[in-house]
This record gives sequence, C-alpha cells and structure tokens, in this order.
Amino acid sequence: MFENLSLGKRLGSSYFILITILLIMTGFAVVEMRTISSFTQQLYKHPYTVSVSIAKIELNVATINSSMKDIAQVNTTEQINEVAKKIAKLEENTLELFSVLGERYLGNKSEIHSLKKQFIDWAPIRNDIILLMKEDKRAEAEKITKQETLYIKNLTEQLLSLEEFAANKAKEFTNKSITQGESAIFNLVILVLIGVIVAVLLTWKISVSILKPIGGEPKDIEILTHRIAKGDLSMSFNNTQNVTGIYSAMQLMVEKLKIMMQQISDSAASQATAAEELALISAQTKNNVSEQDLATEQVATAINQMQATAADVAKNTSVAASATEAARLLVDQGNEKAEQSFSGATKLSDDLDNASAIISELAQSTQDITSILSVIKGISEQTNLLALNAAIEAARAGEFGRGFSVVAGEVRTLASSTQKSTAEIEEKITKAQAQAKASVEAMMLGRERANNIVTQTTDVQQALGEIKESVHQIIDMNSQIACATEEQNAVATDVSKQVIEIKELSKQTGAGAEKINIATEELTQFAAQLSNLVTRFKI
Repeated sequence: MFENLSLGKRLGSSYFILITILLIMTGFAVVEMRTISSFTQQLYKHPYTVSVSIAKIELNVATINSSMKDIAQVNTTEQINEVAKKIAKLEENTLELFSVLGERYLGNKSEIHSLKKQFIDWAPIRNDIILLMKEDKRAEAEKITKQETLYIKNLTEQLLSLEEFAANKAKEFTNKSITQGESAIFNLVILVLIGVIVAVLLTWKISVSILKPIGGEPKDIEILTHRIAKGDLSMSFNNTQNVTGIYSAMQLMVEKLKIMMQQISDSAASQATAAEELALISAQTKNNVSEQDLATEQVATAINQMQATAADVAKNTSVAASATEAARLLVDQGNEKAEQSFSGATKLSDDLDNASAIISELAQSTQDITSILSVIKGISEQTNLLALNAAIEAARAGEFGRGFSVVAGEVRTLASSTQKSTAEIEEKITKAQAQAKASVEAMMLGRERANNIVTQTTDVQQALGEIKESVHQIIDMNSQIACATEEQNAVATDVSKQVIEIKELSKQTGAGAEKINIATEELTQFAAQLSNLVTRFKI
C-alpha cells in the first residue's frame, strides 16, 4: 500500500485516514445527539406543555366552579361583582391556554376545538346565574346551576382524556430517546474500536516503511557512525544479505575503507623498502666516485647497478601511484554515500516534523468533540431542572396534577439517561486523545534520532575529507619520487656514455649521488607520513 509513496505521503495518507475516521465518529455522535435533542424538544413542546396547560385549565375550571358557589354565599352586589371579575380573569386565562393546546396538541385538534366550545357555551349560563343572583332570584339561579354541573362534568372528563393522551405521548418519546441513546452508544463503541484497530495497523505499517529505508535501528547506525568517525574500522557485520538502505551503504563504505587502508599500508611498506634501497645505492655511488680514478670498469659496473636500481624505483613508484589513485576514487565514493545518507536523514527529520503537526491537529479535533459533549451535558442538566420544576407545579396542582407528575418523572429519567450516555462518550474521546498524544511523543523521538544521524553523517564526511587530503599528499610524493628516479636515470646514462671523461664527470656523478641521497631522505619521510595516516584507522 505504501511501498511506492514517499515517506511524507505515507504519513500524510495514514493520518488522513485517521482524521477521516475521527470525523465520521464525530459526525455520527452529532447526528445521534441531535436526534436525542429532537426527542427532548418534542417531549417539551407536546407532553409537557399540553399537560401543564390541561392542569391549569382543570384548576381554572375548578376555581370558576368554586367561585360560582361563593356567589350563592354573598349578599351584596359589590361582592357579586368582585367574584364576577375574578371569574372573567380566569375565563380569559383559560381561553389563552386553549390556544396553546391548539398549537401543541399532536392528536385530533377537533377535540380541542370541541372542548373550547363547551367552555365558551358555559359562559352564558354563568352570566345568567350571576345576573339572577344580583336580582336576588336565588331559586331560579339554583335551577340553572344544575345545568352548569353537566358542563363541568363533560369538561373534566374530556380534560382527563387529553391528559391521558399527553402522558402516553410522553412515554412514547421517552422510550424512543432511550432506545436512540443505547443505539448511539453501541454504534459509537464499534466506531471507536474500528478506529483503534486501524490506528494500530497504520502505526505498525508506517514504522516498517520508515525502518526499511534506514536498514536498521537508528541507535545501531548512530554507534556505527561514531566508530567510523573515530577511525575504528574493525567492526564485523553479520547477516549482511538482509540489510538495506543507509545501514547497507555504511557497511559497504566500511568494507571499502578497509581495503583502501590495507592498500595504502602496503604502498607505505613498499616505499620504505625503496627508500632503503636508494640509500644503499647512494652509498655505493659515493664509493664508486672516490675510486673512479683507479677503476673505470668498477665505475661502469656501479653505473649499471644504479640503472637497475632506478628501474626498480620507477616500477615501485608506478605501483604506489596506481594504489593511491584507487584510494582517492574510494574516498570520493565514500563521501558521495555520506552525502546521500545526510540528505536522507534530513528528509526523514522533516517528514517526522510534518507527522507531529498532523497528530497535534488530530488531538485538537478530539478536544473540539469534548466541547460538544459539554454542550450536551448542559442540555441534560437544563432538562433535569425543567423536570424538577414540573414536579413542583404538579404537587401544587394536587389531584389535578397527578398525570403531569408522571410526565415530569419521565423527563427526569430521560435527562439522567442522556447524562450517562454523554459521560461514556466523553470517556471514549479521552482515550482517543491519549493515543494521539502517544503518537506525537513517538514521532518526536524518531525526529531526535534522525537529527543524531545527520550529525554523525557530517562527522563521517569530515573524516573522509581528511583521508582525501592525505591521498593527495601521497600523489604529490609519488610525483617527486618519479622525478628523482628520472634524474637518476639521466645521470647514469651520461656516465655510461662518457666513461672516457670520468674525471670531468666525477663532480657531476657526486652531485647526482647527493641528489639521490636527498630524494631518499624525502622518500623515507613520505613513507613515515603515510604510515602515520594509516595508523589512525583500526582495521
């Protein structure tokens, strides 16, 4: 899945998947909470409002009936007018409550209109009774009162029927809300489990895809680069066939450096041997110069020996030059590999920084979900307070508020269920936040190790630069040795051609011997310097 993608795209794709799952979970939770909130609002708009209105209408009807009885007990017109005003206010309030019922009632609204009409039709009867009482016609008023009792009975029965309908609706909304809440919790738990499984799989897959280009544990590579930077090439590698990436390149670099150091060491030994031979030839040349006047034949023999020795020196110098050039190429290759390692480690550090930023955004998203849960908690607490107030109102209404008290109890049960569901969802979100925080810490550790690799690779590049400089010095030394050898051959040729003029060329021969001695000393110094460079490395 991730093999053909860059490290940055791998991390981006994986965290895009995680964020998508988290957004799905958030959207699902919001939809479920809105559904529960809708049930709560419906419970408030219909059962609660209808029950409260019915209870108040029942109370008003009972109060009006009681007031009509009070009229029969008073004697003055002023007292009758005062009671009549009280009844008028109750009638006005009752008509307003009927309007609320007409808006909020979910059943057959014609029942509300019929009930309202009966209440309105009751008004003329009350007015007639009040008028008769003012005229002190109590007997006629008492006859009409019997008709009034029939209206009150019908009103009470129909109000009880409406109250029962509202109570049934309250139970229906409560059951739906509880069922929806349980379903939301179950589905959210399933989504959280799926999200956790996907997160674990993606984390494992990304870890494998990051370690594969590196080729091993960053700590092992850190130790390896420290040893190389100190010139220690004595380490051995096991199971090299399965190693890839930066670790494999560093293994190859160590092996190449071992071979290069061995070749340089051999070249230094050869140069030391050549220097000893040149020193011996120089001594022989001096002796031959002192005996030139006595034995020309000995001089010719010495010249032949000197030419043979010069040929050996030229041959050894050529071999040393070839080995030095090979060492220079290997150093260039090692420097190129170190630059590649530096570039890869730098890119790895940048990618880990991007991954840490994405996980931080993921943690912020889970924090936003917590804010949503706080709003839901507030709604639940308000619903519970509303139910408590409704219970108080029902207690005040007495027998007429008994049905309304049932509704208030159901509302409190719903609020309690909502609070419990919200707490469980909050617990799951808290676990998701903890996992996001752990992912950020893992990425920060990976970035620190990548930065260590960058620093160690820089040390390796510096060490290779020093090796390259030493190789250039060896090349210069070989050039000087070649020049000295060419001069020696020229001198030997001149002496061979001008044996007759040995006396005249004696000084030239002495000068040539002196140059050979100087070149020998220089060659000895160069060989010592080369040996010192090689001893810096532990093979």
